[in-house]
Amino acid sequence: EIMKKLKLVAVTAIGFGLGATAYAGCGLKGNVSVFSGSFPIFTALEKELKSCAGNGLNVTWKAVKDTRAELKTAFSSTGNPYTAAGLSSSDVSAMQSEGLLRPLDDLVAKYKDQYNIEDGMLMRIDGKVYAIAFMANAQHFMYRKDLFAKHGLSAPKTYDDVLAAAEKLKSEPSVDYQFGSAFKSGWNLGQEFNNIFMGMGGQYFHSGSFKPAFNSDAGVKALELMIKLKSYMSPNALVLDSGAVQNQLRQGKIPMAFLWASRAEGMDDAEKSTVVGKIAFTGAPSAVAGGNSATTTWWNGIVLPKNLNGNADDSFKAMMHTISDASVAKYSSEAIWLRSSYKPTKYANGVVESFQNGAPSQPLSQAYGLIHGVMGKVAGEVLSGKLSPKEGLKKAEEEYIKAAKEKGYL
Repeated sequence: EIMKKLKLVAVTAIGFGLGATAYAGCGLKGNVSVFSGSFPIFTALEKELKSCAGNGLNVTWKAVKDTRAELKTAFSSTGNPYTAAGLSSSDVSAMQSEGLLRPLDDLVAKYKDQYNIEDGMLMRIDGKVYAIAFMANAQHFMYRKDLFAKHGLSAPKTYDDVLAAAEKLKSEPSVDYQFGSAFKSGWNLGQEFNNIFMGMGGQYFHSGSFKPAFNSDAGVKALELMIKLKSYMSPNALVLDSGAVQNQLRQGKIPMAFLWASRAEGMDDAEKSTVVGKIAFTGAPSAVAGGNSATTTWWNGIVLPKNLNGNADDSFKAMMHTISDASVAKYSSEAIWLRSSYKPTKYANGVVESFQNGAPSQPLSQAYGLIHGVMGKVAGEVLSGKLSPKEGLKKAEEEYIKAAKEKGYL
């Protein structure tokens, strides 16, 4: 039954179907230098590739929290040190809009059978394959089963339920704060605004244009809800990213959090978690009663730079080895894999539920990226009390219009 759900997830997220066999063994060579985001699945892929090093294969891997700025610089320079990258769907879109990625159609044709590259993994932009997607990701809800049972609470379906649970959990002496979410000013906060704003039914643009529409009632309501949520969070919430919130939850400092699915498996890491086996994973709450899950769906994939200094075949084969069916079996709990050999674990439940409750795809237009950047900063000014929600949205709209004119979107 859950496999049926996950096929729905893959098809909903990507719009493709899937097929399978296994490939194992390294047989790799060359100098491979990888750049990726910094989260658990990439740690696993790095470990996998480095286990193949030697016998003519040299591997370096750099993982960072904020990929886009450094990657754009490297992929634009003649001395680009990286031969491959592991990126999110929004980064792939941003890099290709600048013409910085190498089409992969020739390599897919050459190695498709050897590495069982399934059709559902091929991410196309303007008809060409620019990324090989290997996992789906979304933010979802995690909570302490024991404390929810103790206080007679059930898994929240809406953010009103989250606020009610937070109020009730004020009486719980074992926790410091009642809720956690990645409200770090910048990219993280821009994404939290996006989730709730879209969950409120908000539209970023007027139909058929990049004329801004987010300075709206839905925008005000989204910021007002975020202000309420922040009142149950750590006083330094505006500097906490996903990793920091994950640690709050697994150190028992908070009883519930809104976090990426790629953080779920770490809740049961006995070396780092004091709450092993006590965390439940469920779909993202709706921002309004009866609404979609207030989260967005993403994928992560492998790309090669257009300005690759080295052998494209060597890098492509190395990366396809890391995302093979053998890796799916070995690291099944580290990701929600977009391979048909994947058998979902309990850590996938929250994402499956969010997908089934209509979580939309993350907006990928570059014009939207400008709004995301502006709101990541301005929402911080609203949440710290410097601006009212209406003042913040007016300021963000003005900043977006200025940037969009410079970029030619308006």
